[in-house]
Amino acid sequence: MNRLRDWFIPNINNNYRARILHPNILIFLLCIAFFEQSLVKSYLILNPKILGVVSNINQLNILNSTNIERQKHKLTQFKLNNLLSKSAQYKAEDIVKNDYWSHTSPEGLTPWDFIKHVGYEYSIAGENLARDYSDTDSLIKAWMKSPSHRSNILNNNFTEIGIGITTGLQNGIYTVVVVQHFASPISTDKSLSQIPKILAANTKSYFNPTKINKIFLFLIILIVIIAFAVDGYVANKNNYNRLRGSSIGHFFLLLFFVTILIYAQKGQVF
Repeated sequence: MNRLRDWFIPNINNNYRARILHPNILIFLLCIAFFEQSLVKSYLILNPKILGVVSNINQLNILNSTNIERQKHKLTQFKLNNLLSKSAQYKAEDIVKNDYWSHTSPEGLTPWDFIKHVGYEYSIAGENLARDYSDTDSLIKAWMKSPSHRSNILNNNFTEIGIGITTGLQNGIYTVVVVQHFASPISTDKSLSQIPKILAANTKSYFNPTKINKIFLFLIILIVIIAFAVDGYVANKNNYNRLRGSSIGHFFLLLFFVTILIYAQKGQVF
């Protein structure tokens, strides 16, 4: 019990600093976190199909979540257009095939080229891209936090949407690439559009290494933050005499670790 106490509560046995907050222990935890991330990434590379299986990112979920955001702002729901979905799918597959991350392909093809290629005649159009997400909620939240992507989703001039999803290697890592194509047609062909309903998303659960990875990192960060709080409270209550600069240094060391770990888990939108 005393050993456990030394790990979290400052006292004479740990030089009045919770043992878990000693620099060598923090560095050790950081090494474990990076090692665990490397294992997950290696697992995804060796088992490339797993990410597509565990992801709940699919056309229905994205359509529902996107229309929910529009409903919040009292906008009409997007109609799912088959031609726009084809153009979005072609774009997603082209991104993976040619390994780039841009609205314009290495051959100079723009989103409008992909849309025109499938025969969709538009008066206005837009595109959202995303990758490295394993769930729809975090993907939509990322788009909504980005002003340019948010403006596409909430643009009342757009009436139809197409969604393309594929998996493949990006920068050597197997991931999910998502493309949204927005547009308003010059002439409406009802046979090409579907007025969507808000449907229940697929809730079937799978072994998800990326989610386990996030939970593991969250627990490490939570334990260290709690240790910081307990350490500071006990030290202040008992008026322990220790260098303030050392405490500040430890705090910024933790902040640096947290920033790196959180950044490493974020997907990308474009």
